[in-house]
Formats: sequence, C-alpha cells, structure tokens
Amino acid sequence: LSLVDILMGEERYALHPLTRNFVREELLSDVQIARETGMSFANYWTAYAQQYGGDSKESYKTYDRLEAEWPNLEAAAEWLWQTAGVRSKSVGDEQALHILNDLVEALSQFLWFSGRWNEALQLSTRTFEGLRALNNWSVAGWRAYDVAWICYHRANNDMATEWADRSDEMWRLGGSKYEQATGMYIRGM
Repeated sequence: LSLVDILMGEERYALHPLTRNFVREELLSDVQIARETGMSFANYWTAYAQQYGGDSKESYKTYDRLEAEWPNLEAAAEWLWQTAGVRSKSVGDEQALHILNDLVEALSQFLWFSGRWNEALQLSTRTFEGLRALNNWSVAGWRAYDVAWICYHRANNDMATEWADRSDEMWRLGGSKYEQATGMYIRGM
C-alpha cells in the first residue's frame, strides 16, 4: 500500500506519483518490457470489458463497473491504437489491432447506452481503418455499421449514408449473406 494512493470514497487505488515516475523512467525504458507491460494492461482491461460489458440482456446491470473504470478502459484503447500503428494501408502490430477490436466489441453496448457516442465513433472509426488495411472485410464492415448506426440516430444522414456505404462495400468484398442483408437494412434506414 505504500506504492499506491487509496482514492477517497472509493474502493480503488492509483499509483503513487513516485511509483508512476519510476515505472515510466526505469521499467518502461526497455522497449520489450514496455510492450509486454502495455499488452498485459490492455489484455486485462479487454477481459474486464468482456466480463462486464457485452450485449446480453442483463449486461446493463454491470455497466456501473465499466463507468467506474472508464479512464483505464480508455487508456487501454488508446495504447492499443498507438501500438497498432495503422498507416493508410498497413498495420504495424496486428495483435494490438485485434485486441482493440475485441475491446470495441465488448464496449459497444455500454458506450451506446451510457451516451458515450463520440467515444464509440472514435473507437469504431479507428478500428475500421485498421481492419480495412488488413483486408478483414467482415469485421471492418461491422465497425462501419456501428458508426453508421450512431450517425443515423444523431440525424446526421450524410455521414450515416457514407458509413452505411462503407459497411456495404466491406461486406460485398467478404461478408456473409446475413452481413450483406444487414448492409441493405442500414442503407434502407
């Protein structure tokens, strides 16, 4: 407990500033240790999001846990995005991108129902770009669909149409009949 601060009124802990500085300056100066530490952090929070998020009928009952840990979930998503290193048509770290996609899927319903639509747009857009660069058409189509769905509900019809077209394009390149039908559905809306 001498390495962490107990946050008042909560059952949470934060690294003491001296501990945080030591970790950043000493431990994370080695690239391999930094990647392993970051990957452990991202995997932990992705598993957490999968446990307490998801799209089951009862998942809303645990959204308070996701809300309480949102800074960590957001940090994990940002670290994964930076590590993935998506550049127009290439991805530096495919494993990080796939974990980011898992995190986005696990958080999608939570982000929708908690009103974090901007965060959902950013995460889905980023993940779409990476998956498109990997030619993972099916999953890229779902991320484009997520963006189109939010734009539709915000009455931003131009962006909704643009993203619906992207999801439709992805699914024409490599989607199932169900996905192609879903593309027609969102375009119809």
